[in-house]
Amino acid sequence: EPTQPAEPVQIGCGHEDTTDRSSLAAIEWEQVVGEVTCDATQFDCNGLACSSGSSPLFDRSLNSLFMTSSGVMLAGAADYHNSNCRTFSGTILRSVDNGRHWEVRSRNLALSPGSFGVRGFAEAPDGTLFAATQQGVYTSLNAGVDWNRMVFSEPLASKTIASVGVTPSGNYLLVGTRGPNSGHKGELHRVKRSDLGSELLFDDTGGHWGVVSIQNCGESSTYVATDGDGRGKLRRSDDPDGSDWKVLVNGVNIHSLSVNKSCVAYA
Repeated sequence: EPTQPAEPVQIGCGHEDTTDRSSLAAIEWEQVVGEVTCDATQFDCNGLACSSGSSPLFDRSLNSLFMTSSGVMLAGAADYHNSNCRTFSGTILRSVDNGRHWEVRSRNLALSPGSFGVRGFAEAPDGTLFAATQQGVYTSLNAGVDWNRMVFSEPLASKTIASVGVTPSGNYLLVGTRGPNSGHKGELHRVKRSDLGSELLFDDTGGHWGVVSIQNCGESSTYVATDGDGRGKLRRSDDPDGSDWKVLVNGVNIHSLSVNKSCVAYA
């Protein structure tokens, strides 16, 4: 008798997965082949203005993709080189037509070449956007059009940033740092949005990428994944302000994380 194929492993985290998969077989994937506008008024390239023109989206190395609550798409890019400019040290790309056309919105990003660019995005309940870069967290108050760097106090100010999130309450930022190859452990810091005061919530020894993803579900739950060279963890907090955390999975390498509407985490 033929054996049945094994079911894919899912990390249920104590929640029942109620996702309707009846129509998943009909889903088809389409490559987004958008054009990126290169506008000299928006950014400089190692001190040299970029000449006007456009280039294909797939010419760039993308680290992250994010859809805001208002339908704006944001993409975080790593270092990039084209014939019009010297090397870009990471850019934020913005699209308002589902990825058909993109514009660069990185005028105030002060990133050094080799900085791995923009690692991820987060959105607060009030619509404020945040972008994680290796050299700091940037914020936007106008749906990703303009970005400004947030000024943190020590010890977070000198850390190498890997990820950013917002607690379900909207009162705090969650800022993840990179691992030891950048001189720091993978740490999770909680930053009060009202005064930018920070506190260390936990740190994981080892792991080149540190805290790789921060994802919310519902009105109180937050999941955090760390990559620890075989010692990574998946944690969850059920406090709206992210005060208390428990380890769900230990001793794994986690490189990406997704949480569905039923609060089931896939890592």
